[in-house]
Amino acid sequence: MKTFTLNRTAVLSIMAIAFLFGITSCAKSNLKKDINGGWALNSVTQNGVDYYSQIGASYTGVWIFDQKAETCNATNTITIFSESETSTEEMYYEVKDIESILLDGNTFTIDQLGSNNLVLSVFIDGEPFEYHFTK
Repeated sequence: MKTFTLNRTAVLSIMAIAFLFGITSCAKSNLKKDINGGWALNSVTQNGVDYYSQIGASYTGVWIFDQKAETCNATNTITIFSESETSTEEMYYEVKDIESILLDGNTFTIDQLGSNNLVLSVFIDGEPFEYHFTK
């Protein structure tokens, strides 16, 4: 009888581990699917305050996540005193878990993700920043 209990416990443990691995893999896959496509960057905030508007500037852009290539093509425009500068960058990303991605070496936490909104937060030089996007 002990052998049956030991084997049953081992089988149940293996099944539980496989189930948890499956849930984690599905969640990572869904996250890739959910962020896939183009997102309009509306603002960058720090402690709830628009970081760029404090200095009389605006910072906008379009970030396009490509789940197959695992890249994010970001085109950003900063405008200060009626002068604009646009930059384009291709960044590689990796879904770390169900609530964070590694984007070009920085870990971004997904604070909000809906069909039309996305908020990513990141610490830069120890300071918290939130990137606010819409579809």
